[in-house]
Amino acid sequence: MSKGDMITMNDNIDEIYQKLRQHCFAIVLGWILIQGFLFLSIKKQDYQSSEIVSCRWNGMITLICSLSGVYLLNWLNIIRGSYIYDNIHKILIASVITSFFISFLLFIRGNETRCLKQIHPIIAFFYGTDINFTVAGINLKFFLEFRVSLIGWICFNLCFFLKTMELYTYRRPPAFVLVFIQQIFQGFQLIWNDDTRLQDNEMKRDTIGFLRVFGSLCWFPFLWCLPCQYLTLVNYPIKRLYMIGSVVFFLIGMFIYRSMRNQQEIFAQSRKKNIKSMAYNDGFLSLISSYSSLCQHPFYLGNLLILISWSLPCGSMPIPWILPTYYLLVIYHRIYHEDLISH
Repeated sequence: MSKGDMITMNDNIDEIYQKLRQHCFAIVLGWILIQGFLFLSIKKQDYQSSEIVSCRWNGMITLICSLSGVYLLNWLNIIRGSYIYDNIHKILIASVITSFFISFLLFIRGNETRCLKQIHPIIAFFYGTDINFTVAGINLKFFLEFRVSLIGWICFNLCFFLKTMELYTYRRPPAFVLVFIQQIFQGFQLIWNDDTRLQDNEMKRDTIGFLRVFGSLCWFPFLWCLPCQYLTLVNYPIKRLYMIGSVVFFLIGMFIYRSMRNQQEIFAQSRKKNIKSMAYNDGFLSLISSYSSLCQHPFYLGNLLILISWSLPCGSMPIPWILPTYYLLVIYHRIYHEDLISH
């Protein structure tokens, strides 16, 4: 490689770095700060004495304000949805670097706890040492997972929809519209029902480290938007069988998912005798009635069917199928771990 080529390559790298530093980092950090501001400002308006009701309204108002803000920025030509779509890989890189930075701060803060518990530094960095770490009254685990991550995923989909408005003036791709509606509906129902995560045993026991921060800032929002991102530029006819299969899988998966969630809530609140359960060695109770009598993990099955319904309209292209494939690997690990505990 000649000296001139080296200089040109260095100039290109510097140009990419400057653009990434100026815009994408500002978008990622600005998004976290805006979500924190909305979370705190709405939290002060205590609508009900119930923590669950207050959490629901906080999430719904934050989601509506975020979607309105994204649309307004696009309409004012400040940050267009097409810019987010075209630079999604740069925003991902900025999110990865930000997650490293946040994890390093958490590692520094938990250094005293790590020394007391004699935790290895690498394990402390990746898994963390604090269980309920709060900043200005914000539970960081809950905030990253259900505000920054979940609402960010929904706003990504809105940006992709705004991109289709620029590409297709009169007609939107039917497959994209179908998956977009399904994902928006899923996002709203998760926000409305995220109060159940406040009492979730796994949420209470897990520490916060790099793996959780990276999953919230990078893995979840960027992975779950893959079907919509792919279908944004797809302008060829999709087989009707795929569309029908997507609707059927989504409805069945949503029915199983919500039914199991409701049953878990009823059992946790009232401990009804007609709902059978099994106690694990660590004291955790697992349901073995209703759908749980038909298959071992119906909750995971419902989620998997929903993810498959989003990938079906994409046809046989491998990239959108990364989402259900990854989820299969995750639930396989969880099921293996739960089986070890139960035995």
